[in-house]
Amino acid sequence: TTIIGAVSSLNDENISGNKILLDKLLEEINIAADRLHRLVENLLDMTRLESGNLKPKLDLYPVADLINAVLKRFDKELKERLIKVAIPEDMPLVKYDFGLMEQALANIIHNSLEYSHDQSEITIEVKLIQDNCVINISDNGKGFPVEMLEKIFDKFYRVQNGLVHETKGAGLGLSIVKSIVDAHKGEINVQSTEGEGSCFELKFKGI
Repeated sequence: TTIIGAVSSLNDENISGNKILLDKLLEEINIAADRLHRLVENLLDMTRLESGNLKPKLDLYPVADLINAVLKRFDKELKERLIKVAIPEDMPLVKYDFGLMEQALANIIHNSLEYSHDQSEITIEVKLIQDNCVINISDNGKGFPVEMLEKIFDKFYRVQNGLVHETKGAGLGLSIVKSIVDAHKGEINVQSTEGEGSCFELKFKGI
């Protein structure tokens, strides 16, 4: 609707000749197009995961490369956030599907961006615990109500409360994260305090 309305407005000579209004419309189209692109990607990923046609192609990779690839996706959005990354210097190569795990972490980062404010902090911490690669992604954003945490990974579920009603999405991002982690025979957990932030923990056998 945003894209159609903005494009329709471009046909108005009073708007097309006004650079300020024109730039605003183009920005709205760009934001809406990115959101639509993300939705289509999530729908396609969920379809492949549920059909069983998407199998992890495991190989050994540096976790630092994975984190850098994910953060690069959000260059523009993260400029308004404080990002902290902690990876042990002696962290060995870890076995995972690079593309799938990149998508999983990207969905969590996107979630943190949606439920936090400018100048907030996002921390990514990597550990090796008994041959398991553990990745914690935490923020000091709005958090989630305790009663909703058990549903947060359900398909099409969106948190609805006074803190987060303004966010937009189809409720697929975190369910895809869980499906990807499950495909790696791993675990994902979330801890959250409403009004203070959330921490997602991914754990999978990587060595």
